[in-house]
Amino acid sequence: MKAGSGLMLHPVFCLLVVGHVYFAHALPQEDLLTKKEPKCQRKPAEKVLFSSDNFPSNYNKETECSYVMKADPGKRVLLTFYMFQTETNSRCSYDRVEVYDSNDSTEDSSKTLIHKFCGRNSNNVYVNSSKEYLELRFITDRVSEYSGFLASWQQVDATFVLDKAEDDDKGKYYLTFPTKFIQ
Repeated sequence: MKAGSGLMLHPVFCLLVVGHVYFAHALPQEDLLTKKEPKCQRKPAEKVLFSSDNFPSNYNKETECSYVMKADPGKRVLLTFYMFQTETNSRCSYDRVEVYDSNDSTEDSSKTLIHKFCGRNSNNVYVNSSKEYLELRFITDRVSEYSGFLASWQQVDATFVLDKAEDDDKGKYYLTFPTKFIQ
């Protein structure tokens, strides 16, 4: 942090690389508060696959789309990425997915950034909300395009904790859409 800059940086404890997906957590707090609303907003249905535009073909340039998931009162959202491929850099500052805990407010100040992803996955990636709402923002620049993401979400009990059992299918991919998620 620069002296007198007024920016509050969240500390970076580590940069974790799983497969080829980068997890980054440092953003100036000011960026979270001044960010404008996404150009598109979607509400994917529970237990149904959803994806970035054009998946599995390349996504569009200069995209900013929000996907909002809402669990029933007392429940939480478990988001699963089955396939993930975006432009890669260690800060995830180009094409990326940002995941926020949210209270369903349109105010960015009421949302907490819990993950930022970019790169490519070699295993399923799980995100568990701490509240009833979870928001995923897919943001791309105008340089390189890749296939984007394929994901689904489901409600879980408030006491649900991701554990080793969730890792049993590491390295396994659904080459066609998993029918259990299609309604």
